[in-house]
Amino acid sequence: MSDESSPQSGLGEEISLAELGDEISLPFPELDVLERKCGYVFKDRAWLKRALTHPSYANERKGHQRSNQRMEFLGDAVVGLVTARALFERDELGDEGVLTRNLSALVCERALAQKARELELGYFIKLGKGEDGQGGRDRPGILCDAYEALMAAIFMDGGYEAVREVINRLHGEEFAHIRKPPPTTPNHKGQLQTLTQALYGVQPTYSIVDSQGPEHSKDFVALVFVRGERVAQGTGRSKKAAQQDAARRAFELLSPHVDDGA
Repeated sequence: MSDESSPQSGLGEEISLAELGDEISLPFPELDVLERKCGYVFKDRAWLKRALTHPSYANERKGHQRSNQRMEFLGDAVVGLVTARALFERDELGDEGVLTRNLSALVCERALAQKARELELGYFIKLGKGEDGQGGRDRPGILCDAYEALMAAIFMDGGYEAVREVINRLHGEEFAHIRKPPPTTPNHKGQLQTLTQALYGVQPTYSIVDSQGPEHSKDFVALVFVRGERVAQGTGRSKKAAQQDAARRAFELLSPHVDDGA
């Protein structure tokens, strides 16, 4: 019997992969099951076997097996590159900061471990007896590393376009749900405070002087004072919004004084 179909320690009597349709129970899943889940058939399964070999398994065999550590290193870069390209092609996502935050969220350990769980990758990993007995098959770090190694194996076996197709398919839902964050409201009060500190060495003060409209839909009126003098008036649907509007107007009035050397 080939080594990819032989039972592995710690898996129990049988495991069931329900998504295969009819209830098919196997002592250990055949590697073609994983290929079907990935949507990629290996030309050289040596890459796949190496990707599934955890260092704990290799260490127990005193170097007769190569672990997936080096492949994990490559896979981290491959997953990052494909994901970065998918984000880069979304022009509406805007600047580098938005792209970087989304990239970090999509390729973090938690996200990739979840992808590994969706593939039921833990069933296929060759673990040492100790690691297996301590629940290693569902440990996020092990699953993430194995997932990255698997993507590296596809890259080495089929090239960039092959792994890009697999990643885009497996991550398609996450890619589709990425949205540009709403624009942040400018902090006019903070800008005004910085300006008045620079000009006069004081902080502005605010006062809500009026409100109009029904209780559930009021408009508030705020005044802003600098050195005790009224500078501007603002309105808003909340007290905070009214103060921000007053600060914006005051900043527009006072900022020319910076150039005047006031």
